[in-house]
Amino acid sequence: MRQVPTRAWHCSIAIIALAVVIPCPGHTTEASSPKEPCDRIPARLKHVGVVTGQGMLAKKLWYEQTGLGKITDIRWGNFDGEPGEEFVVVGTQGAAFLRPDGGQKSTVRFDWRAIGEYWGEHVVAADMDNDGQCEFLDRAGAWLPPVALLSHRGKPLWTYTSDDGVDNAVAGDVNGDGRLEVAVGFNGGGGVHLVDRDGRTLWKQPDGNVWHLEMLDVNGDGKPEIVHSNAAGQITVRDAQGQVLWRTEDKTSVSDFCTVAWPNVTPAALLFVDEGHLRVLDVRGATKASKSLLLTAAGPSVWFTWQSAAWVTQKGQPARLAVLLDQEVYDRGLLLLFDDALNLLYQEVLGTSGAALYAGGPLAGQGRVLVGAEDQVWEYRLTPRE
Repeated sequence: MRQVPTRAWHCSIAIIALAVVIPCPGHTTEASSPKEPCDRIPARLKHVGVVTGQGMLAKKLWYEQTGLGKITDIRWGNFDGEPGEEFVVVGTQGAAFLRPDGGQKSTVRFDWRAIGEYWGEHVVAADMDNDGQCEFLDRAGAWLPPVALLSHRGKPLWTYTSDDGVDNAVAGDVNGDGRLEVAVGFNGGGGVHLVDRDGRTLWKQPDGNVWHLEMLDVNGDGKPEIVHSNAAGQITVRDAQGQVLWRTEDKTSVSDFCTVAWPNVTPAALLFVDEGHLRVLDVRGATKASKSLLLTAAGPSVWFTWQSAAWVTQKGQPARLAVLLDQEVYDRGLLLLFDDALNLLYQEVLGTSGAALYAGGPLAGQGRVLVGAEDQVWEYRLTPRE
């Protein structure tokens, strides 16, 4: 059974107690991964469909492959080891390499059996050797599952954890040697560890409840720094040796977050949900934007397990900010579209959990964004407006 982090511990008790789950209308559940029944789903997430902005986005099924699992990463680049670029769509159970039109080139299934009773938590493509042929990194995020690196063929190469339990992990070339390292954040007092491409520990630094990590080149030297949240609600930036470059003095209430391009913010902003508000900060903790979602979205009592954001661009039209909020416990997603002032233009409650959103590569300038679901990727396109 999938483990639930302590940040949603009030939900885990209900899940463990369930023997039979009655799915909501238009909603299915798998016996191996039970979800909350209808009467436990918050009212604003219960009913699937468009809530705001009907007709603003056209939606169609872009790709489907049974057995990929929950889609957790979509990217464009050179990932399959062949000449040219392609989409890679990564799920918890496997991945697919796709042509620009969504046509399938090849697929891979992940062999989780080799490391025990485990099935993937948040898997992403990671070209660990910078050779155009990606590996797959499970960023974990639910205490008991370890960080895991899989080969290009989906075979486990190594796992990494500790008695404290993993909160999150991220890959990046922090030391500039051309190969990716993995920064791992632990629960409790486990701190932050840096692991090399082969799973060996390079260093450990103390911290508390390192909920989420990303890598950003915050000082413009061409190498990313480690940016993470912690138990105190602070944003911390660390160098390649794990030393703190700076840490916000004031609590920012950041736990899980994603990065997103933002005007006049270098290299990127941090976007997260805090007590029913969508907030955007720079890496020093300064607020760049904030918008209440209390009346139109999920309300303050819902904790989202993952956030993704991307700018949807279309020639001759203002850019729109797409945000995908994942609520895995209730098997729901929330797709939001904002203008550049964070005015809500579109809101849809999705009937499945998903944590991947992408609007780059050949989608850029076309008003298109891809949204991951269970075994599926949906395309949304901005409709012409008079």
